[in-house]
Amino acid sequence: MSYCRRSSHSDVYLYPSACGRIVCCACSLGSVSAMSVEFDTAADALRHLQAHVAAGQMVPDYAIERLQKEAGERCLTTGNR
Repeated sequence: MSYCRRSSHSDVYLYPSACGRIVCCACSLGSVSAMSVEFDTAADALRHLQAHVAAGQMVPDYAIERLQKEAGERCLTTGNR
């Protein structure tokens, strides 16, 4: 199941691939847009989503919270692990 899909509430499509990586499909960050970017860890994907937010793009809170949980990081919105 995807972390988030492009919609009226999300500028990002992020999903786990069949080979265990996390993919930002048609990523709009960087100099080469429309390319997919892949990550080996939830922590790396989380940093990437945070870059989308910093760029002013919409990323659903639930996508960030799910990656925080998978990465074992403290959830910024709830204070839980």
